[in-house]
Amino acid sequence: MYKRTLTLFLFVFLLFFSRTAFGQSYSINIQIFEPLPTIDFGSLIIQNNLQGAPKVFYVEINPPGKMVKIQGVILWDKKDGVGYRQFVTFTTNTFLSQSFYSDALGTNSITIASSTANAGLASDLIVLGKPTGAFKFQLNLLDPNGTLLATTNKEIQFTNPSQTLSILSPTPGSIQPIGAVIARWTRINGAQKYRIKLNVRTNSSQSFEDALNSGTPLIDDRDVDGGGDVTNIELRNYLSREWNAGQELVLQVKAVIAGVSGGTVLNSEIVNFQIARANDEPIDNTKNELITFLMQLQNENAAQLAVDVSHVSMDNVRFFDNDGGEITFFQFRNIVSAIRNSIVRITLINQ
Repeated sequence: MYKRTLTLFLFVFLLFFSRTAFGQSYSINIQIFEPLPTIDFGSLIIQNNLQGAPKVFYVEINPPGKMVKIQGVILWDKKDGVGYRQFVTFTTNTFLSQSFYSDALGTNSITIASSTANAGLASDLIVLGKPTGAFKFQLNLLDPNGTLLATTNKEIQFTNPSQTLSILSPTPGSIQPIGAVIARWTRINGAQKYRIKLNVRTNSSQSFEDALNSGTPLIDDRDVDGGGDVTNIELRNYLSREWNAGQELVLQVKAVIAGVSGGTVLNSEIVNFQIARANDEPIDNTKNELITFLMQLQNENAAQLAVDVSHVSMDNVRFFDNDGGEITFFQFRNIVSAIRNSIVRITLINQ
């Protein structure tokens, strides 16, 4: 009896000691924000230096403050009988463990070491317009040497393709003239009217959502004159009070769609922009980003297009998908980048 008791005691002691002295329990959990009526292709692409991407999921890692990295996979089941196929993969560089939203991936704190997207599936998704079927998100938490510490996965179902409301201008992070700011957005089929909300972001630590909903907005959910046929306005015509030079503002557009029980409201992403100071000339960061991106393609036609773009205003530049629908520069860049990253080798046969 004494030996059994001693053996049991030693077993429990060693188990406890091994967990506390030689290792630590890690966990990773993912929360998908459902429903996702505004998710689009660009929301699922994960690269460095992305700005303004919608928040698609939230990741919680414990314990915080440890050196880790994440390996992620997004799979898509088109409900065509084939099942799940790998759509997007990515691996981060090592970072201090923390909880974060999906739009933090690719920022200074959590940079991307590598990412790929399936060009064929991307094309299918573009043709459909918006996600349908099911998506599965899988995340592996690794130590700096690549040893698996914990894993999590989450599935989300889309019964029907949904429309996306995107703000086309002002572009995220741009500087706009104090006298006039034009807001433009994509047309939504069935929209009875569009609704505008605009507010001041008081500091850089304030989230776009908090800034939009704090205090008294400059434009507080005002309906656009002209109903669902109008997709651009002069924001100053809707102000409840004046904005000031140098202020950072956040903007969201809502489409009110007819239906039973009052219909539905489709929200755009929230974009930020700055009002130019008195002696500043507005700087169009998107134009510089587009020219740089075109030159990086190392293609003669793209290079000529970059030259042409340098001589015009971005108000005269438009981006369209295969169906003729207007998309943002953010979406255009991610689609092209995903296709480029998926071409890994070209071989000439019998040459």
